[in-house]
Amino acid sequence: MSTSPNLRVTEIKAFCFTVLFLSLAGLTVSARAQEEEKSPAEETSSGGLSSTSAKPSATPASTSSAPSSSKPDSASTAGASGYPKDKPAFTAVAPKGWMVMYGSDNALQFWSDDSVVEVDLFKLLGATDDASSKQRLTDVAKGIADMSMGGNAKNTVPVAEAPTKIAGTKTYRTNFAGNASALDAFSFSFDGKEFFIVSAHGPEAALKKNAADIASILASIKAAK
Repeated sequence: MSTSPNLRVTEIKAFCFTVLFLSLAGLTVSARAQEEEKSPAEETSSGGLSSTSAKPSATPASTSSAPSSSKPDSASTAGASGYPKDKPAFTAVAPKGWMVMYGSDNALQFWSDDSVVEVDLFKLLGATDDASSKQRLTDVAKGIADMSMGGNAKNTVPVAEAPTKIAGTKTYRTNFAGNASALDAFSFSFDGKEFFIVSAHGPEAALKKNAADIASILASIKAAK
């Protein structure tokens, strides 16, 4: 029995379609198998960087007045640190093991190695002469003490000229205490017009323990050249 030409053409087309379909299916299975074998570490972006790179573990730098656990703002204690940071009026040296930071208000801060005692060095705003510097020292020291002692700070040592001079200048000192904590504050000036304050505060026991280190900070203060 003879087969019509039209039927023969239809059969050839069907055969070709089947062959093409099987070929494409084989390629798809092969490609999928290769992708599954590829490890995530081998996958790269168009830029050549691994798409599975881990996020950095470091935390953003903190400018908080309290030290963070990673201490990102710590500076080298091998040399002197300046205040202000950009154009220092004076420098000071942190004791060995102490952390150096700049607070959110740009105050130069030294923290004891156990992060218990804090020493702040900054400009005494509102002080323009000897008389106003004494009043401002009392006011600012009380404000710091109240914040750190829950508002119960008492002025145990009224402001008076300190026996120890900072950088050879006339230096005033006052002290506040409360809730088993204490604060010693000092003011000084190189020109009698711009005044600065140094405050050291923390638990009374810790201040006594670190008394020599605090004294070394005061002794290290020098006018910037």
